[in-house]
Amino acid sequence: MADIGCTSVPVFSEIKTILDEITKGRSMRRMRQAHESEDFGWGTKEQLINSAVWPRGPGGDKYQLIDLELVEQGRGDETNLVKSLRGTLASVQRMPLRPRRQSRYATDQEMVMIVEWLNAGMPE
Repeated sequence: MADIGCTSVPVFSEIKTILDEITKGRSMRRMRQAHESEDFGWGTKEQLINSAVWPRGPGGDKYQLIDLELVEQGRGDETNLVKSLRGTLASVQRMPLRPRRQSRYATDQEMVMIVEWLNAGMPE
């Protein structure tokens, strides 16, 4: 965790670990195909920031996972990343879709960490 003033906030490596854990055993290639995006992923902070999904395929609605305006305003809980992980994004099922044996949904504590990271400006 990075120190900002007296408070520790999560850093990108911790967020990456959460995303890796909840999608454990899944193929990134298949996730990219499902999201209609070869650039989808979180290998780097920049990749995650630039990731968007098309749940209904090309020509459908595009959802940028992280809206930088929301992050700058401290409204990380309103980003599509958080909404998709919580299952509150309109017309999109909770992610990861149908967790398998190794994958799972994010815990409440992990969701708090992700929102804190976003609201802190996504520290490296």
